Amino acid sequence: MYGIDGEGELEEQTLDHLNGYDGARPVRIGNAAYKQDQHDVWGSVIESVYLHATSRDHLDARLWPILKRQVEQALEHWREPDFGIWEVRGEPKHFTSSKLMCWVAADRGARLAEIREDREMALRWQAAADEIRDDICAHALDERGVFCQHYGTTALDASVLLILAYGMGLLFSLKTHREVFGGAEHAETGEAPWPLNLALATLAGVTVLVGLASEIFVESVQQAAVSFDMTPAFVGFIIVALVGGAAEMASALSAARQNRLDLSVSIALGSAAQIALFVAPILVLLSYVIGPTPMNLQFWPGAVIMVLISTLTAFLLASSGRSAWFVGMLVLMVYLIFAMTLYLMPPRFQ
Repeated sequence: MYGIDGEGELEEQTLDHLNGYDGARPVRIGNAAYKQDQHDVWGSVIESVYLHATSRDHLDARLWPILKRQVEQALEHWREPDFGIWEVRGEPKHFTSSKLMCWVAADRGARLAEIREDREMALRWQAAADEIRDDICAHALDERGVFCQHYGTTALDASVLLILAYGMGLLFSLKTHREVFGGAEHAETGEAPWPLNLALATLAGVTVLVGLASEIFVESVQQAAVSFDMTPAFVGFIIVALVGGAAEMASALSAARQNRLDLSVSIALGSAAQIALFVAPILVLLSYVIGPTPMNLQFWPGAVIMVLISTLTAFLLASSGRSAWFVGMLVLMVYLIFAMTLYLMPPRFQ
């Protein structure tokens, strides 16, 4: 880790004369993490190379000495405590996510050794990966059967979602697809379009039914929020969004099953754009006429950050024109983290 001037020592300093966001203190400059050991980095590097190599069935020989050092470093240090992905202050601990990433380094390293037909090294690294896996299952699982933040605690941690991510990544790379799907042109189905009058009548009937269902849903979700102790932010961002977007999601899934990624993404993004650019401003204007209190578009900072992350994620996913189920699973994990944040740490104004 280096500073902007290239310095290698980033000692922290506390600025007592300043306050942070919303009065938070203390304000620090520097970064004490430059002294910390973080054992997850080896797995991240090896996993990236592994995904690249398996998608092309080729591993550049120039990378192999570097990869061997990375794997050996992970195997040398995995039994030691570290400061984890969150760079915690205090004493180092046996973080579950760090152990997991050392397993990733050994497991993916073994598979890369197979590509190079180095059977002896592949067997040795795979044996080490099995040992790390057994250690995690023996010490990171509590009596509830869930993975905890580090050994010897019952505290949970969002970083353990990496276990699901890398487990599914292994399934993705070995059992289903090595390359992401490519968009393809589809022939016309030949189905006759609906008559205009029938289509308009059906649309009007569905609109009325949706309006009635919305009234019932709003009453039901308010009662459910009280019963399950859900915050308004969680209800608005997660529950209402899921139920309200059920029709769009069903259409998008139907298109995805037919390998129509272009149509599926268009439905999803079109719905979001319609709400952001049309529905929300209209509701604000109507609130001055029929609402109990005027609405505005001033969101709390957490909501702005979530929307920004969601927008960037959707842009990166849609811009390439290629995707696969593993990419979708990672996006769902981002959504799950949002849901957990809103449920466990609601906005302060509520």
